[in-house]
Amino acid sequence: SPNDKSQSVNMNGNYSYFGIKGTEDLGNGLKAIFNVAFTFDSAGNGNGGSGSSNFGIGYGGPGFGALGRSSSGSNSISDSEKWLGLGGDFGSVRAGTVFTPYKEHGEMIDPFYGTSLEGHQAGLQSPFLNNQSVGTDYAVTGLVNRTIRYDSPDMNGLSGGIFYTMGHGTTTSTSDNNLGNPYGIGGQYKNGNILAFVDYQSANLDSSQWGTNVDDKGWDVGGQYTMGNIAMFGRYERGGLVFANGESGAQLWHLGGSFKMGNTLMYLAYGQGDQDLSTSDGFSTNTVNMNKYSAWTLGVKHNLSVRTSVYAGFNQIDQDVVGQSDHFAVGMNVKF
Repeated sequence: SPNDKSQSVNMNGNYSYFGIKGTEDLGNGLKAIFNVAFTFDSAGNGNGGSGSSNFGIGYGGPGFGALGRSSSGSNSISDSEKWLGLGGDFGSVRAGTVFTPYKEHGEMIDPFYGTSLEGHQAGLQSPFLNNQSVGTDYAVTGLVNRTIRYDSPDMNGLSGGIFYTMGHGTTTSTSDNNLGNPYGIGGQYKNGNILAFVDYQSANLDSSQWGTNVDDKGWDVGGQYTMGNIAMFGRYERGGLVFANGESGAQLWHLGGSFKMGNTLMYLAYGQGDQDLSTSDGFSTNTVNMNKYSAWTLGVKHNLSVRTSVYAGFNQIDQDVVGQSDHFAVGMNVKF
């Protein structure tokens, strides 16, 4: 509640992973490709995600999962991307467990992705970036299994990807869910200092958590413009289920910028979220503790080497019903 002044200190192993990937030349421009990766939480239980080895310590008041979401799962090692495929002049085709274009584009504009200050934990991007083992009763997350994904070759800066999931298996929640066949498509233009992207993904599910015949879908548009050491970025998202505790018509926007000075990056971002509380969504009985909020994050990251960095930052989320939540986080990231 707004009067809850409780505070806590927490340590989280945010989005750490290890794996093996490789290629084999098959001749005539064709190659076999594979990737097998696993996530781990160095602070405790499994906490799926993607990134390098990372940990963070967060301090703050009550919120809705920002900055150090509690780890989920009972194992210290969890699944991540695992796929086989073929690549060539036509692009690439992969089959297995893959990331969605929606997730990958969200990472591109978030210099703190994989840390305790990443956007979708701090209210600046939607939970569509969540990985399978972090999601609850959702049909589409950032990591989908039983999936075929095609990515086009780069065509003068233009490229795109599309995925289709073979039935069930994209949730870790109750066993009585009917998840239909999630699918999605994304495109981007990346040339020099310009990045622009658009994505759409959708599924239909019957769920013990949300109800019968519910659409879990969303779309986004965003990009980034870089001028020397300065980068400015933004993203607008609109959709349903996972955006705001199960209400359709939710929208979220995220604007920010970063400035590099030597080995140090300074970052500031602001965003607002709003959900439609109409009763026409088919699951109006769901209890909602938030309908509008604003969030901002101020952070700094310093590269100690090519592979190792440290970071610190502050995040504040102000929700209509729950009130204000302040968070401070420090952490370290190592690529290996």
